[in-house]
Parts: sequence; structure tokens; C-alpha cells
Amino acid sequence: MSSPVYGFIQDYCDDFGTNYEASVEVDLLYEAWKSWTATQNIRPGIRPLFLQRVRSLCPNVIESIERIGEKDVLVYKGITLKEWVEKEIS
Repeated sequence: MSSPVYGFIQDYCDDFGTNYEASVEVDLLYEAWKSWTATQNIRPGIRPLFLQRVRSLCPNVIESIERIGEKDVLVYKGITLKEWVEKEIS
């Protein structure tokens, strides 16, 4: 059986550790995960476990804090959501 997180990354994400200009807010990534799990009829589980699995499957992804507006936001650099997913989630 393959990992559901791997399936999510294949279906919903781009730039798996190859483009460090690309980034995604961790909160948005988790929201996309919850959306994907709903389509697969599986439970999303807890956020820290999901993020740990993403990092293990994409070891080149870098965790960073970026200033967005007036807030410091946790982001993953080197991974991004596909454009259609980001539009759907936002």
C-alpha cells in the first residue's frame, strides 16, 4: 500500500525540493491535505504528523519563516501547491 501523503503530493503539489523560489504556507498545505483526504474518503489525521510525513517524503524541502503582510508565517520552500489547488483552497 502506498502512502496517502505521497498520493497527495503527486496529485496536488509541484516543485518537490527543486525550486527554492517556490514556497507554500504550511497552513495552506494542511488545508489542501484535508481537502484531498475528503476526496479519498480517508481521515486527515493531525497536522504535526502530516507535516512530518511531507518532510520525510520531500527531504529537500526547507522550513522557513516568512513575513507575509504583518505576520510571520511558517512556510515550506521547495514545494508548492498546483495552481488549481491553491485557487480551490483559498
